[in-house]
Amino acid sequence: TVAVAAVVGGSLLTVAYTARFLIAVFGPGPATAVGPRRIGLTLPAVVLAGGGVIGYVAIDAVNSIVRPAAIELNTKAQIYSLVQWPGIKTAFAVSMMILAAGSLLGAAIARREASPAPSPVGADTTDALIDGILDWAPRITARVQHGSLPVYLATVGAAASVAAVPFVVELSTDHLVWWDTPLQGALAAAIVCSAVAGAFVGSRLGAALTLGAVGIGVSGLFVVHGAPDLALTQLLVETVVVVGFVIGLGHLAQGFPSVENTWRVVRLVIAGAGGLAVTAGLVAAGANPAGRAPVEELARVSVDEGGGKNVVNVILTDIRALDTLGEVVVLATVAIGILALAKTRHMESAP
Repeated sequence: TVAVAAVVGGSLLTVAYTARFLIAVFGPGPATAVGPRRIGLTLPAVVLAGGGVIGYVAIDAVNSIVRPAAIELNTKAQIYSLVQWPGIKTAFAVSMMILAAGSLLGAAIARREASPAPSPVGADTTDALIDGILDWAPRITARVQHGSLPVYLATVGAAASVAAVPFVVELSTDHLVWWDTPLQGALAAAIVCSAVAGAFVGSRLGAALTLGAVGIGVSGLFVVHGAPDLALTQLLVETVVVVGFVIGLGHLAQGFPSVENTWRVVRLVIAGAGGLAVTAGLVAAGANPAGRAPVEELARVSVDEGGGKNVVNVILTDIRALDTLGEVVVLATVAIGILALAKTRHMESAP
């Protein structure tokens, strides 16, 4: 009942303001369009109305166009054709009532004298808000954008951590286990200890080594989980990165610059929040699995399309070739960076 009342009311008002517009434009009065302007305004309506009359008369030709589209859109419909006269039904009676009542309402409104235009309160308020934003934006930018890279990184990290808030409502620990093998727990503990040590180590070389230890621990987890390709890529990247750090750190001081305790706490909090955000996203994703692993499909495709029975090799070189290419590009990029650092150091040390 509510839906029908809303549709009828909206249709009635649509007819009313359409009638008011037509009377104001084409009816008698000083503001009415005359001469060629009236013909230009009337011609589109005449063409459309004439097209409707022609379509009504040539209903069979119209149905030959409409029927295929109707069948394509709804294959379960019972009627696919337009009819010229369905008979006097409830919908027809309601439509006629809406046209009559709306036309009378529009004519009554059109006879009233035009009231003065209301004050644009909303537009004025919006303009004032925009002007205020344009006024305060340079001041805020001058305060915030002061060129501090650590502050920028901290802001980005904090914003990324906040993005994990929607996952909190999807958290569930029913699918979680401590480990499948004790080796996973040992590797995880080693990764956590290396990461914590990296947050408090005082030398740049020590920080690079703890970072490499974290990467090697992740490589071990890849091996335990049966992903040797990822483990190999991770191990190579970590090894090359640590070597690159050792070469590049020769241009920097041995230790980090002194940091206030407050800023150290801020960095630790943001780093912890980032870790918790990633953990929340992974736990929520694991609690809501989509489908199941395509193991059987991969085994079939590797033989039929890849032409090999070693599923891992076919996945790396055929099915997931772009991913393998990306891993190779990462290794090549790291190698180029190491060579550039080594060359730079050699040139600086030359007499």
